Amino acid sequence: VESIGVAIGVALLLRAFVIEAFKIPSGSMLPTLQIQDHIFVNKLAYGPLVPFTSYRLFNRLPPARGDVMVFIYPDSNPDAPSQDFIKRVIALPGDTLSVDNGHPIINGWRVPSCHVGEYTYQEGSDAPTKRGDLFVEFLGERAYLTQYEDNHFDGKQGPYHVKPGETWVLGDNRNNSMDSRAWAGGRGAGVPDANIKGRAMFVWWGVALDRLFMSVLGTPRLPKGAPA
Repeated sequence: VESIGVAIGVALLLRAFVIEAFKIPSGSMLPTLQIQDHIFVNKLAYGPLVPFTSYRLFNRLPPARGDVMVFIYPDSNPDAPSQDFIKRVIALPGDTLSVDNGHPIINGWRVPSCHVGEYTYQEGSDAPTKRGDLFVEFLGERAYLTQYEDNHFDGKQGPYHVKPGETWVLGDNRNNSMDSRAWAGGRGAGVPDANIKGRAMFVWWGVALDRLFMSVLGTPRLPKGAPA
């Protein structure tokens, strides 16, 4: 009993401060992360939170642009159950962010991207097939895939001004993502520092075996069966 208790205690400490498993519930990060992918999240990447406080140890380790970050959804309703979200970091405190047809513009600089073809997918075996245009986007030290579904909003959003103590995030599935642009009643909002849980590491179980141990922040990679 003592050994089991120690093992459980160690596991809970690791989960609270070091590493946590996370399951992708939706298609907002397609094609980078597939629905039902299971990933590990590094909770030390931005400094661990002190339990029952909003204070973060080593808080000089902020998110970097292009990171894929897991956080608690910043719902203003204190009675609402907390939800874990996963999105890509786009803008940091002091930035001014605009979005043009899903493409981010940071402080007047349009983030470079390159059209690389089409992408089709289904959000479930019985769901209709969706189609979109696929881009590689280059932000900071990261290169990653983004997609833009057909028959969705096209236009400009913002400008948004990022306040101290928050981070603005977008989903890689730019036309089908509940992200910073949609929060605060459509006025836009960032992720408070206290809501950040950690940075995505790798897929430890995926929808296909070829995705096992795939680095979330590694070389952009399409799922098996996608068009060349």
